[in-house]
Amino acid sequence: MTNAPPPETKAVFWYRYDDCRFAAPLDEFDAPIGRGRVGINLSHYQLLRETPKGVWVLLNYSFGFIDPAADPEWVRAKIKAGLARFILHTANRRFACATREEAKASFIARKKRQAGIYSARLRDAKEALALGYAIDTTKEDL
Repeated sequence: MTNAPPPETKAVFWYRYDDCRFAAPLDEFDAPIGRGRVGINLSHYQLLRETPKGVWVLLNYSFGFIDPAADPEWVRAKIKAGLARFILHTANRRFACATREEAKASFIARKKRQAGIYSARLRDAKEALALGYAIDTTKEDL
């Protein structure tokens, strides 16, 4: 194993795509019309600090853009308060990515995995339902 230097990060922001569910619109009687829709949001996370092992990104962007080099004490306070997240350079699954292309690939991989998990759960639920229909309620348990 070599001690190769981490890839240089020139990005000011890191990116993450997430899916979100929007409720169905309501009619005049407050009854839902349709089933709603699914959308995709792109979140931006400001790079706070880069270390040899990874990067720290700011989770809450409502502070506005802050130059981390101008106020290192502010950066330390945000990390200590839990308002920042560490992203390991060598991680297979990253919270956020340096480019939008990487973030898109990460989103697709997460959704494929989620679809596989829910497919397995659906299969298990159908199997349990079939067993439930097969229960013989006329027999006494001893």
